[in-house]
Amino acid sequence: QVRNNKKTAILAVLDDSSKKKPEKKKDQRLFFVYRPNTGQQVKQESLGELKKKYKKVSADECESHWNSQFKSSAKTCSHAYWKGNCKSRTMGLECEVGLRRKKYNVLTGSVLSVWTS
Repeated sequence: QVRNNKKTAILAVLDDSSKKKPEKKKDQRLFFVYRPNTGQQVKQESLGELKKKYKKVSADECESHWNSQFKSSAKTCSHAYWKGNCKSRTMGLECEVGLRRKKYNVLTGSVLSVWTS
């Protein structure tokens, strides 16, 4: 896929359990999808769905696009990466959509005893 003159890179790995089911047609076999910014996706995709959205290329051809998206996703939301701008960011808000690193503040210990209502 090409958006904003940038190409999408994914890694699709065949689910082994999908291989063992001979009744499944080739286009119905399921794949795990990995993205450079968010890692493994929750939903598996069939070969047919992947063929509709993407084109199979060599690792060498894909590497620069994967690395570009990976590096960018440390601090840039996917809106800004793919569209060039983000509504939230232009309004001065933070946007964490598509980031591979997120900041969490965690309270630990006996905080209830000092926490006033």
